[in-house]
Amino acid sequence: MPKLTPTVVTIMQDGAPLEGAIVSLLPLDAANSRWNAAGVTDKSGKAKIRTLSQYDGAAAGKYKVTVTKTYVEPMPVEIKNGTEAQRRSYKGPPPVEYVHKNFAAKHTTPLDLEVGTSSLEQTFEVEKP
Repeated sequence: MPKLTPTVVTIMQDGAPLEGAIVSLLPLDAANSRWNAAGVTDKSGKAKIRTLSQYDGAAAGKYKVTVTKTYVEPMPVEIKNGTEAQRRSYKGPPPVEYVHKNFAAKHTTPLDLEVGTSSLEQTFEVEKP
């Protein structure tokens, strides 16, 4: 495993912190292709980046940054506790996206991040759908 650099990414939307967003660092360097890193933003919009979901920090290199936040309404209790046929036939409302789809994929996100060898804190602004 490479040496990891402490990395914190802050996500803002309309000038306010975005809580509950998934921030993923997708490596652009072939040498780092095994070391995906990600975090979830807290109420201050900060995501502490972890590599392979268990190690604090990110490997040095260049990344595309994706940001997603989706809300899926839970299945109503009466359906959840109903028959198997009711659960299978339930079609809930569509998921609600909080971040523009351009930020969700490596090939469309405009966000770039370069991690070096010293601690990094970076703030990005994302748009609504």
